[in-house]
Amino acid sequence: MFVMTEAAGGFLTRVLEEAHATEDTAVRFVIEGEHLTPKLDTVQPGDDVFAHAGRKVLIVDKTVSRALGSSILDVEKTMSGAKLILMH
Repeated sequence: MFVMTEAAGGFLTRVLEEAHATEDTAVRFVIEGEHLTPKLDTVQPGDDVFAHAGRKVLIVDKTVSRALGSSILDVEKTMSGAKLILMH
């Protein structure tokens, strides 16, 4: 089962705040080719929704959820700042 860490939730919260996203908007992972791409979107029926500090921050549909499997979404600190990573 896919898991989002607290650090990833905080990261996504900051992304949404910086984008001035409304409360009903979150980051959605979509599959484009062989890559996961984030985009801002709203929840659709059947989506899995992940929250951080009471706010929806991440949306994945069933296809993406199956592709993610038992991955963990976390944050990695790099020389150019923090970035999201998927650990398998």
